[in-house]
Amino acid sequence: MNQISDTSAAYLAGLIDGEGSIGLFINHCPTRRSTKGAVIARLKIGMCDEALIKRLQSHTESGTVTSWKHKESPKWKPCWVIAWHGRHAAAVINAVWPYLRLKRPQAKLLMQWIDIAMEWQAKLGGRARTDRRYPDSVWTEVERLALEIKKLNQKGTSV
Repeated sequence: MNQISDTSAAYLAGLIDGEGSIGLFINHCPTRRSTKGAVIARLKIGMCDEALIKRLQSHTESGTVTSWKHKESPKWKPCWVIAWHGRHAAAVINAVWPYLRLKRPQAKLLMQWIDIAMEWQAKLGGRARTDRRYPDSVWTEVERLALEIKKLNQKGTSV
């Protein structure tokens, strides 16, 4: 991701705080790469403004854009989503970190996982994308981080 201006970083942070979500997901289905499944670190923003979502993709030089039409009412506009995963999510979070407010706790936890994953990638000689055989201690930590993020993302008032 190229350097973005402070104004653009603050704007993007506001979009993440207001329209975004940060999640850490564990796909428990065994794969060729791991008997325990895969870990997915994701940052996404969704809204009805296609042009803005595509502009975000252009500005960050990354992200996957998808859309869907709501089934509840044919009058509703399609929803557009941009999602960043792994190191691309980390690059966006690092760029907006000074300006994040509401989603900062989730971003901090996601960055903890990405740091762990990058450390293991280095230990595996850069092969973490093809060999995710993390030790049980790492799986325990990712499950803890995913649960904390899930709790932070719950709707409703916190006490």
